[in-house]
Amino acid sequence: MQEVRPEFPGAVKYPFEEMRKKFGDYFWTSSLSYMLALAIEQKPEAIGLWGVDMSAHDEWAHQRPGCHYFIQEARRAGIEVYAPPESDILFPPTPYGYRESSAMWWKMNTRWKELAGKHQHITRQMVDLKRQQTVLEGAMDDAQYVTQTFHY
Repeated sequence: MQEVRPEFPGAVKYPFEEMRKKFGDYFWTSSLSYMLALAIEQKPEAIGLWGVDMSAHDEWAHQRPGCHYFIQEARRAGIEVYAPPESDILFPPTPYGYRESSAMWWKMNTRWKELAGKHQHITRQMVDLKRQQTVLEGAMDDAQYVTQTFHY
């Protein structure tokens, strides 16, 4: 907690100023960063990261570098860091300027373009179908109006 509050019995104030002095100002990007910093201070032999992946581009894009920083700091302190094999949290990003030299990057970039093209095609089809649906609903409303309004 930032401050101890009576409505949370047993809560402990996080030693942020001490942690900030030791680790700097730049990587406090998620609760996991705070947890890793505190874990490093306790000097365990190992830290396990389960349920942590941060692989999505949206929410975690700015949180992942902080997590990587503290993983690096743990390793510098001689602490083993583990994650399950299905997690990619222990994989650092490709260094700037080097990803395009990777065959896998070209393969995945080509695959992304293929998928984006298919997505664009389907989106156009959906727009056209929505237009057709709107025209059909108008014709149905018209037919219903005529049958309810005029007596033969």
